[in-house]
Amino acid sequence: MKAHIHIPVIAWTQRGIVLPLTLILLVILSLLGIMAMRNATVGSQTMNGVRSYTMAEMAAEAGLRYCEEIVKEQASPSSPAKYTAEIGKIATQARSGGVPITDANAQYAVWNLASNWGASSANRIVVSSTNSAGSKFKYPPQCMIEKMTNSSGDAFLITARGIGNDADYDASTGKVKAGSEIWVQSVLTPNVGG
Repeated sequence: MKAHIHIPVIAWTQRGIVLPLTLILLVILSLLGIMAMRNATVGSQTMNGVRSYTMAEMAAEAGLRYCEEIVKEQASPSSPAKYTAEIGKIATQARSGGVPITDANAQYAVWNLASNWGASSANRIVVSSTNSAGSKFKYPPQCMIEKMTNSSGDAFLITARGIGNDADYDASTGKVKAGSEIWVQSVLTPNVGG
């Protein structure tokens, strides 16, 4: 006779927690990855905007310095003359009225009319790409010089603008449709104070 040993079988109810937990963790990790990529893209776009603004600002300053050199040359010519063509572009009269402007915000200032910044403008001065100041920019610095009268006598209003490398710029009209554009001005009185 054989002895039978009876082993009781315990019934386990299995509820799989590993699969739902894994799926939840996978969703969380995916969301974290998407947020990290989005933040990296936004950071990159921000840096590109800052870079474009900085280039436009540097271009405007380069244009301003270039036109200041032209005014100094006009006041005290060097031999040989360096800026003969550019000196010929100095606006000596307001665009309406036939006399020099009296202040930078004059309604009839030549710089204040958008069409005067187009390619066919008689007064727009473009810093050439052969000049070291204009060689590092996609769109070369531009400036305009206007004779003005003030309490010190004759002075020159210099308006310069720089256009960012990312700009949507139409050179024929001089208009910037999108992107960075910086304007700067100075008033130079070359003969005051010696």
